[in-house]
Amino acid sequence: MLLGRLRVPVLAIALAAQTAPSGFASLFEPDRVLAGAFDSAVRILGNNGSGSGIVFGSSYNAAYNSLLLCIATADHVFENNWIEEIGFRSDAGIMGATNPGFEADPSWVAIARGGSTGKKDLGFIAASFDLGLLGMAQQDVLKAIASVPLGSAFAFFTDVYVSGYGDSGVPATADEQKLFGVAAGTYVHHVPMPASENYGIQREWNTSFSKFGPFDDGTYEYDAAFVFLDTAKKQGMGLSGDSGSGMIADGKVRAIFTFAESKYGKLGVDAKGDPIGEACDPNAEMCPFEFIFEGAEGGGVALDAADIAWYESRSKVPEPTTYLLALAGLAFLIARRRAISSTTSTRTE
Repeated sequence: MLLGRLRVPVLAIALAAQTAPSGFASLFEPDRVLAGAFDSAVRILGNNGSGSGIVFGSSYNAAYNSLLLCIATADHVFENNWIEEIGFRSDAGIMGATNPGFEADPSWVAIARGGSTGKKDLGFIAASFDLGLLGMAQQDVLKAIASVPLGSAFAFFTDVYVSGYGDSGVPATADEQKLFGVAAGTYVHHVPMPASENYGIQREWNTSFSKFGPFDDGTYEYDAAFVFLDTAKKQGMGLSGDSGSGMIADGKVRAIFTFAESKYGKLGVDAKGDPIGEACDPNAEMCPFEFIFEGAEGGGVALDAADIAWYESRSKVPEPTTYLLALAGLAFLIARRRAISSTTSTRTE
């Protein structure tokens, strides 16, 4: 199988998790977030993919009955991806979601990219919502979202909480272990995926920052906070689609999740016509099996003072008209009007 440490694609896998701060169990399959437990984590939905994000600032404008949300995410969520909607709670179109939510069309969206140096895998979204286009229950959800402040990552935090909406996985079966030579305890994500492994269900996992070091993949350069899948310690991992999730410790977002390590495989046949496991390159073909193994490495952009200033300088202008003027220096601004907002979706990306 092909092994690689890749930027997490714009769809995600959330693995086993430790007990969450809210106090309910966070095991591999039952690690789904209960309704209202953590609405600060949002879905970022584009025309070419989906990711996750964390709300770190908000402002309500009574005159316009509008709500501005400031969201931190990963820069690569924006790659060839026009942001169309923000999703709150789990996708109601997926069976088994414990906190069915909704999608809302912002009246305008502003995006900034690259973090404090322009080369970091950090992204920013300011999204303004006309609350008059939403139902009362949906308005209540948005108004109640608690912003999570940003903080420096550079400490060895041992209790890091992450919540995102990425694809999930299940323990590899005995046949999969034999075919692909993976150990018991390895998890696998399947393509095409069953509903239980699909993007859009809010899940959570815990981990710890094990080390800090440079990350350079030829596109992005930054200091990374590294984490590892450790099932013995009940420390989980996120993969494709969890991109942009906030990594929270001591009540602050300390890093933005951006990369993880996987092994990819596909089925083939040997000379006798019997099935065998073969390597698969996810950059060149669709890989039906993505294995997440014990000790797999992942992590994200470790926030420093400059990154925090970069984010916060874009989040402190409450008036929508004033905000539009202040955004002149951002990477680009998308202004649009929507007649209605979507309330449900059967998105399967």
